[in-house]
Parts: sequence; structure tokens; C-alpha cells
Amino acid sequence: MEIIAQLLDAIEQIQTNIPEILNLIAIAWAVQVANMFLNYRLNIFGIIPRHVIGLPGIVLSPFLHGSINHIFMNSLFFFAMASMVSLHGMKTFTAVSISIVLISGTLVWLFARLASHVGASGLIMGYWSYVMIKAYFDPQFIDVISAVLGMYYFGVDLMASVAPGKRGVSVEGHVAGLVAGAVTAMFFPQICLVIATIAGRLFGVFFPCPV
Repeated sequence: MEIIAQLLDAIEQIQTNIPEILNLIAIAWAVQVANMFLNYRLNIFGIIPRHVIGLPGIVLSPFLHGSINHIFMNSLFFFAMASMVSLHGMKTFTAVSISIVLISGTLVWLFARLASHVGASGLIMGYWSYVMIKAYFDPQFIDVISAVLGMYYFGVDLMASVAPGKRGVSVEGHVAGLVAGAVTAMFFPQICLVIATIAGRLFGVFFPCPV
């Protein structure tokens, strides 16, 4: 009965979080429409490794995409993986997202090949990695179920995306996402505290870390 109760709670939690997750996807689609009208000139704001102009892309690149197919596929994967991460609440989801975006984006800026790296794939890979690692080190029932579902439905496609030699694919971004998700899962309390401190000092925003 306890397992059934946890599953029902998880479903209720996801249903509660769906509007906020869909809002993020809607923002990305709005940016995509504007980008298309501008002949994808907005992609200059992607991550351009080792160039100062590419630094804003660390934060902006997840909202930029190279084609309709690119954002469509990312939207599907993002919805699925973000829903799994949000099972522990939107505070955790927000902190995990910020951590993955900053860590993966910084790795791409430092080490990736020279190009404009755009897309939410790195963030999605980070979510997937976070779910897998968290289930391994903290095998709670819901985390294990999330990991199994993530591996079964998305594992092959996500792991295939880090294979080298794919034209127009930021393999570096995908690998950086995997690393960022793993680091976030292993050091989440410390990372959340750092994010909360920075948010408070720079923006005067109180960001409560999940207990």
C-alpha cells in the first residue's frame, strides 16, 4: 500500500508541476519563432567557446535551437526528464536546473570546439544523469522508478547523442550535460547553498534550498 501511495503522490506532484514545465517550453518556442523570422541570427547568443561574446550563451543557449525538428525533439525529452526531476518539488527542480545549466555551459565554453552551441540537449542530458546518479546513491522508490523509466524510454536515444561524428550536433554539450548532472546529484546540498547565497547577494532573492 505504501508503494501505491508513493506512486499516487508522484503522479499528483507531476500534475501540479506540469504548468510550470510547459511555461518553460513555451518560452523556448516563442524564442524559436522569433529566431526563425530573424533567419536564426539569435543563435549568435549561443555558447561560443573561449570568446567573451559567448559567455551569455551559458544561460541563454538552452532557449535557442537550430531548427523546428531540433526544438520539437528537445521539447519532448525536456518535458519527460524535467517531470521526473520535479518529483521532489519545484525548489529542487529549479536548483538542479541552474546547477546543470551553469556547469555544463561553462564546460562547453572552456573545452568545446569553436562554434555556436545552442539547444536544451545539455540540460536534458543533465536531468537524465542526475536521475540516474541520485537513484544509485539514494535508492528511494520513486527515484529508482524514475531512473528505470528514464533508461527504458530515453536511455538509448540519449546515449546515442554523445556518439562522435554527428553533423550539427554538439556532442560536447551532451557530454558536458552528463557530467553536470552527475556532479549536481553527488553534491546537491552544497551546490544549492552556493546558488542560494549568490541569488541573495547579487539579486536580493531568497532562494530556500530543499531540506
